Amino acid sequence: MTTEKLPGVEIPREFWPCPTSPGGSWPGFLSENRGRLWCLSSNPNWLFCLVIMPGPVCWACLIGPLPDPVPTSLGPLCNDIWTEGFRWIRDLGCHVVQFLVDLPESIHSVPFHPTIPLPKAFAPVTEFRDLLWKKKARPYVVFQRKGCSWIRSSAGECGEIAVRTMSGSLDCPELAAYRSDHCAWESLVQIHGPQKTCWIFQWDKKPAGILLGQLPESGLNSAKETGEISYFGLVPEFRGKNLGSQMLSQFLWEMVTESGSMITMVDSRNSPACKTYQRVGFENFRTSRLFLAKS
Repeated sequence: MTTEKLPGVEIPREFWPCPTSPGGSWPGFLSENRGRLWCLSSNPNWLFCLVIMPGPVCWACLIGPLPDPVPTSLGPLCNDIWTEGFRWIRDLGCHVVQFLVDLPESIHSVPFHPTIPLPKAFAPVTEFRDLLWKKKARPYVVFQRKGCSWIRSSAGECGEIAVRTMSGSLDCPELAAYRSDHCAWESLVQIHGPQKTCWIFQWDKKPAGILLGQLPESGLNSAKETGEISYFGLVPEFRGKNLGSQMLSQFLWEMVTESGSMITMVDSRNSPACKTYQRVGFENFRTSRLFLAKS
C-alpha cells in the first residue's frame, strides 16, 4: 500500500456530465446521492467519485473513460483527493469507505484503469470476480420445472422481498456491522434507480427470489450488447435446494436474446453463489480487490 497523494480537480455539481439514460447510467445514480466528483489530474478523461450511500458507508470509485476530457478549469485543484474526501465523509458521519480496484493481471475490454494510490487506511478485504455468460446454440444445462415463473417488476416496488433475500447473504461480511439488509437494498436502488427492472421468482405461487438487472438490447445495432445481473438472491427457506441454479438457468435461456451475453460480480468467498453461476455457464474474466478504510 502507498501513501502517495492523488491529485485532482473537483467538478461542481452543476457541471457534472449528464446521464445518457434515466436510472442506472453513470453518473445518473449520483443525482439522488450526496456525492463529490473529481477528474484525475494525471488522467483528466477519468472521473473519480465519493458517494454517501444509505447507512454510514461511503463508496469510492472510478468512472470512465469519458469520450472527451473534462475541462480542468471547472473547479478547485485538490492536491490530495483522499485527504479532502476523508475529511468530508467524517463530517457526514460516515465510518467506512469501500473501494474496488482491478488487479494488475486483469484483462479489460476497455482501456486499463489509471493507477490509484491508496492511503494506509485502506486494507484489502476480499476478491470479487467478474463473470460472463454467453448464450450458445446449446445450453450447458437447462432446467424446466412446473410451478416456476418470473414476474417483471421494478426495484422501487420490490423492497420487501429483496430485503428478505438479503438476510444472511451480504457479499462482504465486513460491511455487515455498518449497514443493515434494508440499507444494502436501498444502496442498490440508489445506484441503479427505482425504475430499474426487477424480476421476482415465483415457486408454487410463493415469492422465492429476486433478480435485479438489465437484459441485452435487441436489434441490428445492438446485437452485441451485454446485459447485467446487479443482484440475485433467494429467500432463506428456498436456499440449499439447487433452486438458484434452476431459476437462473431458466431466466437466462428464456429472457436473453440469441447471441446475447450477461455479466455479474460475485465475492470469491461466496461459495454457493460461485457454484450457482458456474453451474449455469458463467466464466470468470476479471478479478478485482475490495478495500475498506475506517475513516
